Amino acid sequence: MSKPRKRVIRGANYVIEDESRIPQVFEKIKELRHHEITVGIFGNEELVKKAAIHEYGAPKAGIPERSFLRAGTLKYKSAISKEIRDNIGDVVEGATSVQDLLEKIGSVAAEKVAMYFDKIKEPALLPVTIARRKDKSKKPLIDTKELRDAIKYEVKPKK
Repeated sequence: MSKPRKRVIRGANYVIEDESRIPQVFEKIKELRHHEITVGIFGNEELVKKAAIHEYGAPKAGIPERSFLRAGTLKYKSAISKEIRDNIGDVVEGATSVQDLLEKIGSVAAEKVAMYFDKIKEPALLPVTIARRKDKSKKPLIDTKELRDAIKYEVKPKK
């Protein structure tokens, strides 16, 4: 972080010298506010479609909603917030860059969503789906692990 701004106020019988980092803190906050973190499935169009079908369900195809992105983010909202609280001071003090903080938060958020993905058990799979699987697993969403492994995050400027 740059040096604190020195402000001198002079009066008839006094001089006040104030060294404040407030302008630099506001700049860091402004930089944070102009970025966003997105957790999801990116790039592979087939996987994005598969994720959307499971996230929102496809009643006409007999696929129930098994939200892992929205529900996982909501479930671990406090853990993600804690990561922010624990590290924002380093940004304000200049020990960590805004970009590094955003990357760290994105990484934690994607990790938590993947943890939630691993815990999904409901709604249960149909017997025909279980029979079709090679390993006969009853665990929803984990047939090939491809979808789970595709959970990533992006940090980008807000539009």
